[in-house]
Amino acid sequence: LTALQEVEDALSSERHQRELLRSLREQLAAAEDALSESKSRYVNGLSDYLRVLVALQTTQNLERSVISEERQLREFRNQLLLALGGRLPSVHEPAAGEIAESEDHSDNKENTE
Repeated sequence: LTALQEVEDALSSERHQRELLRSLREQLAAAEDALSESKSRYVNGLSDYLRVLVALQTTQNLERSVISEERQLREFRNQLLLALGGRLPSVHEPAAGEIAESEDHSDNKENTE
């Protein structure tokens, strides 16, 4: 039951995180539009540069938030994998494909000799 609860929690966390990311990306798109508009108004002499700076700061803050929340989504995915009985690969542990390639190369060396 504990394992089932861990999987449910991880799935729920991931789902909520994806919804948050979708919302942040919509906000970012709106902020980028506002930045473009404020630059255009500044170039045409309709507003001062302070509005451009505020729009730029807002856009950059949202970009940082998106990056941070994407990292959090990856952490939730790792929790899900662990809850499903997997394990995270060690930094020093070769991936399965690397093991197969190294075995193929060693077989080829033996065949040529």
